[in-house]
Amino acid sequence: MSLRKSHRAKEMDGDKEVVLAAVNQNGVALRFACKELRGDKEVVLAAVNQNGHALRFACKELRGDKEVVLAAVNQNGWALMYASEEMKGDKEVVISAVNYHGLVLQCASEESPGDKEVVMAAVNQNGHALEFASEELKGDKEVAMAAVNQNGGALAWAPEELKGDKEVVLAAVNENGSALLFASLGLKGDKEVVLAAVNRFGDALQYASEELKGYKEVVLAAANQNGIALGFAYDELHGDKEVVLAAVNRRGIALAYASKELKEDMEVVLAAVNQDGDSLEFALPALRSGGLEAYVADLLKAHTIPSSVFLGTVLCGMKCRTPLTLDVEDIISCSVAKETKEEDGGAPVARRTRSYTEADRICLLPKLDLGDDTTVFLMKKIAAFAGVQCQESCMVPWSHVKKVARHLNINVGI
Repeated sequence: MSLRKSHRAKEMDGDKEVVLAAVNQNGVALRFACKELRGDKEVVLAAVNQNGHALRFACKELRGDKEVVLAAVNQNGWALMYASEEMKGDKEVVISAVNYHGLVLQCASEESPGDKEVVMAAVNQNGHALEFASEELKGDKEVAMAAVNQNGGALAWAPEELKGDKEVVLAAVNENGSALLFASLGLKGDKEVVLAAVNRFGDALQYASEELKGYKEVVLAAANQNGIALGFAYDELHGDKEVVLAAVNRRGIALAYASKELKEDMEVVLAAVNQDGDSLEFALPALRSGGLEAYVADLLKAHTIPSSVFLGTVLCGMKCRTPLTLDVEDIISCSVAKETKEEDGGAPVARRTRSYTEADRICLLPKLDLGDDTTVFLMKKIAAFAGVQCQESCMVPWSHVKKVARHLNINVGI
């Protein structure tokens, strides 16, 4: 029910039964009630129990009534901002409010930020409430520990002394690795602290000391959490294959930060595109164009895998709905196969593939021989290089095939 000031509502805003029905449905409808009913405790209690912000529209006397204010802040702690100055300094009321949301501490009286019990309640609900604590309590280690355990970023509000306290900083970075930003210079160079930070948030490596950015153990930990962290490591580690593999296995596009040598390392590139097909963009041109064919040839020879399991339908630009059997030579040269062979009464029969319109063209990947682990491995790696999800059988949009072909400088005939 609404009490907006229509002609009819004006006649009813003094009707207690009507107003009670309205505020029970929407507490802030109290603002449309007459002055007399905004001073009626029963009506106001009903309103603030439905929406604490309705306290704003209560009469001055009831905004100083503890029962009413407690009801309001229990429903919504931010209602404390509408309470009387006396109630903003009432410990029971303030604790109820900050238990709802710690940052409500900023709405309390000047005395409340210096009350340890109040501040502890606030930071336990939201660590950033430490910002509004008194200077004395900001420097209280117990309070600071409670704050950073709730939200590591609360370290920002601690005094310099505690930003250099290893126990406090470790608690902060274990909750939020990026809290390393606020640690003292000395602790940004502490291996234990930095490892804790990057294990929680790899990008925290950017806040570590220059020395630790070149420490392999630290960078590996960061890369394993978030490959992009490789961008913050020393240049020499951009050429460390173990580090780069860890990074691209986590985030393929971390290949962008690899050394020139590793950008043309097939193992590294395959790992990258297996995680994110778009990372092929960062491989060196020589590998994007001619390197794949030679690699595939070596794999087929090394593992004696028949060419029929290779994703020729993707890399050779097939325009068919059934997988084709290709010769290794066809795969290596990336020629477009135009016919298939099947047994018909013991004799092989050549058959042209059907052509489809641009919108209808698709490629069907060959079905995996799931009993052959090596075949599965090869199929997944090659599919990853092509930027395709490899399943038992899957259909690949022709537009995607063309995009992959362009990356590999393969002419697909369109």
